[in-house]
Amino acid sequence: MRRLLDPGAVIDGALRACAAAVVMLAVSWWNLRRLPPPAEIRPELRRDPAQAAAAQAPFELERRGYRYRLEPRATYDLYGLVVAKHRSSSWLDNSHEEWRDYLNTEDLCVLWGDNVASVDYRRMSFSHGDWTCYYEYAGSAGAGFRKDQMGNNHLIPADDAVARAIDAAQIGDQVRVRGLLTDYRNEANGAGRATNLARGTGVCEVVYVTEYATLASHNALWLSLWRASQLLGEAALGAFALAFFVLPYIAP
Repeated sequence: MRRLLDPGAVIDGALRACAAAVVMLAVSWWNLRRLPPPAEIRPELRRDPAQAAAAQAPFELERRGYRYRLEPRATYDLYGLVVAKHRSSSWLDNSHEEWRDYLNTEDLCVLWGDNVASVDYRRMSFSHGDWTCYYEYAGSAGAGFRKDQMGNNHLIPADDAVARAIDAAQIGDQVRVRGLLTDYRNEANGAGRATNLARGTGVCEVVYVTEYATLASHNALWLSLWRASQLLGEAALGAFALAFFVLPYIAP
């Protein structure tokens, strides 16, 4: 029992756990951005999003003490492969806080159609800014890339369950998003967004999401490793605290 409670032994174990956590974190982070091969793409993702005129009248929502007016423009039903993701609450995102935009919680950049039929998308790189999805390719890898089969979606969850589902989205997921393409604005300061109604224009879709489903997840294993590395790191910190601040004051 005394050997197990020896501060030196605890520190040694904590250092080993910390090193393992760093390795696990690095390996999982590197692999979490992997995209599935075309052979794993579900047939639903081969088709374009379904869109029709919306019959719903404008309505209001309240978030964090601010009221927003939403004006539906069209119904929307999208199947896509998530290639980039951005949380509006990220500490790197200044725009949403500055505009008091607490309605658009996350952005998902997705591909579909011909863009997921060729292996080229796995040779491209995708990234996200506060409002924009960026992509890069080298040589002929993106020669056949279709801008009208890519969308950056500013998502507005209809309820907490939808918000949790969207928050759990990961790069490599194949998803279905249903809801309304909508314009919106903050009634207090007038800041807001207008949705795109035609793909390939370089303008983003703003989607009031009533249904969100993950159809397939490519990186579930690496996500589990990522979470395990965080837990192991927290355990190592706890062990350091035990060794430095508790055990020295316990009588042998």
